Amino acid sequence: MRAAESPSRRIERTLHRLYARVAQRPSSASLFQCIGKLELERGFTYPSVRFSAHCAADVAFRCSLELAPNDVWTILYFASLHHARGWHEDAIALCGRAHELAPPLDLPLIHMGDAFASLRKYGDADRCYRQAVEIDPNSEVAKARLEKWLKFWIPERERRRRHAGRCWACGYDLRDDQSNDVETLALTCPNCGKTQPPTKR
Repeated sequence: MRAAESPSRRIERTLHRLYARVAQRPSSASLFQCIGKLELERGFTYPSVRFSAHCAADVAFRCSLELAPNDVWTILYFASLHHARGWHEDAIALCGRAHELAPPLDLPLIHMGDAFASLRKYGDADRCYRQAVEIDPNSEVAKARLEKWLKFWIPERERRRRHAGRCWACGYDLRDDQSNDVETLALTCPNCGKTQPPTKR
């Protein structure tokens, strides 16, 4: 009886087939996109090959975007790759581009929120997640992401408000400011504009 094929072997076999096809059809943006997606999956699933897989995905997505620069899905996959590599600012820029190309789509804002959250720009992340739900109120993905986010953000927002204290420059009580953007409130005094030292966790 033949043993079941392992997931890693399945990915390798599929990639081998795709690389052979793209050698025959080097102008196919969709083939490069498929290669990039599988290399990205391989990097997520198998840490031992993550670096090489992410490098291969980078090349594949760049080739795909040279052939089809406005393909929203390739842009989003490329943003996911940047986010996985810790290049969050680049991921945000790519998500912004995808959002401009497809305003009714919620996924660019969800991925942008993830990148902002990784940078601890929590006010920006909060706005992205909420806007994603506004764009598509029926999106289960957007609603689930916002729900998960709020379980973190509401306690974090109150923690920041409690620890904000007074502005070092003018004495303004930051805790009295009812702004929803507590991230900005904790960093910049709305009264005098002076930058505040970060609060400790």
